[in-house]
Amino acid sequence: IGQLIHKAPKSISLRHLVPFGFVLTLLICIIASLFYSPFVILLLVLMSAYTLANLIATLHICFCQHSFAYLLTLPTLFTAVHISYGVGTIKGLLFQQ
Repeated sequence: IGQLIHKAPKSISLRHLVPFGFVLTLLICIIASLFYSPFVILLLVLMSAYTLANLIATLHICFCQHSFAYLLTLPTLFTAVHISYGVGTIKGLLFQQ
């Protein structure tokens, strides 16, 4: 997505940038909390909101599928996908070819 922004910016929508914003906000809060403690609260609020949304999405999928087989794996997978997507976007923006 980071490289695509430079090559075809009209193909990017807001939903493509949400993981980027999430990871960027996490990084800013982590770094800022080292110097100014109120950012720790913002970081906790952000992580709590993400965890809640993650669990709601997981439960929604489990109820729709009438199976709780993935109850423990989906939250981990969602987190891994969102963070890797955001980090990939940052990398693409910084290191364009």
